[in-house]
Amino acid sequence: MFQGSLELAYQFIKIASIVIVVVLAFALLMKARLIYIKKKKDSFMAKHESYFQYLQCDSDDASVLKKPPGRLSRLELEVIQGKLGEWIDRLKGGHQEKLIALSEELGLVDANMRRLGSKFGWRRVTAAYHLGMLRAKDAAPVLLELARNEKNTVNFLVFARAAALCMDKASDLKQLMERFAHGNKPAYSLAADVYTRSPAADSNLLEEMLRSKDIRMVKLAVHCLKGQAYAHLAPNLLKLIDHPDRELRMLAAEAYLHSSPELAQGVVSKLINHEDEEIRALTARAIGELGNAAYIETLKHAMADSSWTVRRNSAVSLAMFEEKGFAVLCEVAIHGKDPFSKDMASDVIWEERMKERVMSGDASGAATFRNKQGNAGINGSDRLDQKQVM
Repeated sequence: MFQGSLELAYQFIKIASIVIVVVLAFALLMKARLIYIKKKKDSFMAKHESYFQYLQCDSDDASVLKKPPGRLSRLELEVIQGKLGEWIDRLKGGHQEKLIALSEELGLVDANMRRLGSKFGWRRVTAAYHLGMLRAKDAAPVLLELARNEKNTVNFLVFARAAALCMDKASDLKQLMERFAHGNKPAYSLAADVYTRSPAADSNLLEEMLRSKDIRMVKLAVHCLKGQAYAHLAPNLLKLIDHPDRELRMLAAEAYLHSSPELAQGVVSKLINHEDEEIRALTARAIGELGNAAYIETLKHAMADSSWTVRRNSAVSLAMFEEKGFAVLCEVAIHGKDPFSKDMASDVIWEERMKERVMSGDASGAATFRNKQGNAGINGSDRLDQKQVM
């Protein structure tokens, strides 16, 4: 019985050894193949260097770009495709259109369109990526359909991004955004990134989405507005700040506060006195980021807010206004009637003092601090107790 078990162990070791050798041989073969392909691509880059220079120098000419001379191998086309995709992604206007036309003339779009019908998912994904980089308008309907039917999240994102880059119709982009919004877990930030990169992105479409009865589409639209200068959509955002949904309220408030550096004083006052403390805190922070000194008095009043976060954000924003804001902080710390606002002002003053000591050394930091106190009009007995700020 022992002899039989030993024989079985020997057989297992032999089989395991063979499997390991085969796996290692396959890995070495794949590595050798990748090295070979890289060397070939590098040689093709060198071979077509003068052609790439021609494409860069001739981009201002109104004439059609010429194809490279001679018959091109598959690897050569891949190298040229990579370069064209890189330039098309960076350029705009006429330069971009000429490169797109060249990619179509070279048959790159047709080749990738054929690969979209492959039974292998990785080939479809690769083809979609290249079609997006090449801005192949004819591929937009196919890519949209692939994105709408794709279940795998990673593949869906590739198809969606490629489709958005190829689209030139707002109606198609709206369908894509609906697919994002109605997914199992709506990825609003990713959807907004896809939206903003699309040539079909349009403020009219955003306005339509903001007026939608579907709250997920509204949230997506607000995400798309982040960092975008659409002042005419500000009234739509203002209406959403009182929405029952907390997430939407916060998104709308943040987008509105950053929609323009010049916000109406009445609206800012309304937001800083909003019943939702998170919106009040967000407003206090945004005032400092906007850097508009007209709202200093608003921040001073917000220092007496019942919420610690609002007081904190108001004090930090006041510190961003340098001497003017510092004067208000000193005034609140010394003459304020509310003990909580006085403590907050003192804390922020102390933090600013520590920052100066780190940045410029103790002696110079102390001098700067004394100068700020002097410029703020605080002298003699009114000066902050050194223990309070040190």
